[in-house]
Amino acid sequence: WRGSAARAMAATGGGWLHLGQLHWRLSALSLLSLSPRVELDSEWGRQRLNTQLILHSGDELELADMDAVLDAELLRQYLPVSLVGSIALQFNRLVLLDGLPREAEGRLVWQDGGWHSPQGRRGLGTYAVDVSNEEAGGIRGDIVTLAGDVVATGQAVLKNNGYELEVL
Repeated sequence: WRGSAARAMAATGGGWLHLGQLHWRLSALSLLSLSPRVELDSEWGRQRLNTQLILHSGDELELADMDAVLDAELLRQYLPVSLVGSIALQFNRLVLLDGLPREAEGRLVWQDGGWHSPQGRRGLGTYAVDVSNEEAGGIRGDIVTLAGDVVATGQAVLKNNGYELEVL
């Protein structure tokens, strides 16, 4: 029902994500509802993850009470630019269907954000995205600047397999 590993990795679409030291606890009662619930805690350097994973079906996974900090460099697997800083995720609920977000309630913060350019590190600032579900379906993120020289404001909408981005 519970255990730990000195080192663990998770397969992602862009490669392997190192989780580092991992502790887990499976709720035996959750097996009765056919939605297994596992509490996970991991730590790998400055990177950490604390969440509850709930498996609703073979293609639907829910992360509840998620608190995570990741290195922004991990996004290089998905974006053609080398980012710096850290990404903090604090979600009450995040539902993934076939690996894509379908429902979300929480906040994402890019702290000390910037990128590596040919001339060296370029700082941008610290930004937050407050994420919520839209009534018409989809996920909306309101973008705000918390600190920094580059001020950004706007919104992002993720619906089905597409997105809209409006940032000033």
